[in-house]
Amino acid sequence: MTRHYHFPATRATLIGVILIFVSLLPLIIFSLIDKSIISGLKFYAELFTGFPQILLGLINLLIIISGVSYIIKSRKIVWLKLDDRGVYYLPWGDGAPSRAKPLFNIFYLEESLVFIPYRDVHFAKIRENKWTGGYIRLNLKGMEYKDIKSVPFTVVQKQEIIAIINEHCNKNQKST
Repeated sequence: MTRHYHFPATRATLIGVILIFVSLLPLIIFSLIDKSIISGLKFYAELFTGFPQILLGLINLLIIISGVSYIIKSRKIVWLKLDDRGVYYLPWGDGAPSRAKPLFNIFYLEESLVFIPYRDVHFAKIRENKWTGGYIRLNLKGMEYKDIKSVPFTVVQKQEIIAIINEHCNKNQKST
């Protein structure tokens, strides 16, 4: 039995639209200033004239492609996956180096899911926080824990996830 919990499509689409808007902002600004879309397009043509401009153009292109990818994949972004072996989750904000990584890692989100086997988990619980949106806390063996951001989930989904994880953990503890 495999259960997939997806990132809300409206949020993914909104992120994609914002990324595209930010990357097209120079076009909009130059078009409004000169009252001609040609001047905005000229700005993008001049991006590929020197080394620093090429880097800026490539970053801008990456932002546009990421925005379009978010819109295309908006209904397919898996945030959490539960199967018979363990928990797979997207490490969004899981430590300082990976905070922005999933934003531009839209092409490899399925491969970047982190796996935690049920045999390593004692139990799971919901840890609500009004500022960060709450977490699903997995208490691991060795007095460690792992927090999974549960912002995109409803209360019912959070309770379902906790029930499934705790059920599998209880099975593993009884069998050992």
